[in-house]
Amino acid sequence: MKKVRGYTLVEWMIAIVLGLFLLGGLLSLYVISKGVTKTSLGDGELQENARVAMRLLTADLRMAGFWGDFTGTSVSISAGASLSALATIQINGTDCQDAAAVGAFPSGSLVLSVLSVVPVNAAGVKQTGLNCISLPSGYSYAASSDILDLRRAMGSPIADATALNSAKFYVAANHEAIYFFDGSETRPTTAAMPNRQVWEYMRHIYYVAKNSTAPQLRMLSLGDGYSDTVVATGIEKVRILLAVDTTATADGIVDNYVRPETVTQAQWTQNRVLGARIFVLARAKNPDSTYSNTTTYNLGDVAYQPADSYRRLLLQSTIMFNTRGESE
Repeated sequence: MKKVRGYTLVEWMIAIVLGLFLLGGLLSLYVISKGVTKTSLGDGELQENARVAMRLLTADLRMAGFWGDFTGTSVSISAGASLSALATIQINGTDCQDAAAVGAFPSGSLVLSVLSVVPVNAAGVKQTGLNCISLPSGYSYAASSDILDLRRAMGSPIADATALNSAKFYVAANHEAIYFFDGSETRPTTAAMPNRQVWEYMRHIYYVAKNSTAPQLRMLSLGDGYSDTVVATGIEKVRILLAVDTTATADGIVDNYVRPETVTQAQWTQNRVLGARIFVLARAKNPDSTYSNTTTYNLGDVAYQPADSYRRLLLQSTIMFNTRGESE
């Protein structure tokens, strides 16, 4: 009978070592593959959040100054604007006033700005205005970011046969006048306001709030009160500059991009504010232990350099205002 020879101890040890090397290689490939997949998914989410925020903001900004058929130089009680008895909104006894003490509707001689900005300084302190914002528990304002306050007519004209929503506000406008009213009220007749059309009235207030987990772009929307909702996660900062025609005789050409708070009311009423440049900085939800972020992000007049392991994406867009409201 032929004798069967088994494996020696040395052969077993060599086989084990080779197996360990092979297993280690497979584990390394798995770890690398998992890391690449996680990074790719994180980058995809980062890009999507940034694009959602940018699309939303640019869509609103592009229509800044649209008041339906009203062609007045400004929206104020002294320049063709009027209010119904129910065109008012109160929060804790007062309206949500901007830095110029103007709320949701024109009042007295105050002009209803189509776009106003309340900046948050480098220390994270909100400047004067928009005290109606109630930060969620555990959140604070993002430093060196802007709070955007937009008011305008929106959408397409509403047919007279279409019922209005009692939880919303509307504007009726013709070339000479604009009338703000509650959706529970009767719209003005064409006899009282010839050639008028009706649009939904919009006021959106965008701000960035942050906590220890992730920053958010939030929006207060005017309706039966102000609703506060998260519209995009991972948005770390929003910054805006306005495109202004500063020549002695207006020529419709952008001469400079300036901070919104430096734009005068005369520049608004003379249609010298032609557009905006907006910056949106998005941050990944989770840190990446293999990455060190020391990039300098330039958001117009602000340079921001983090020192952490979060991946970020900066988007920039320049738009011209479509005050004629041809499309939305």
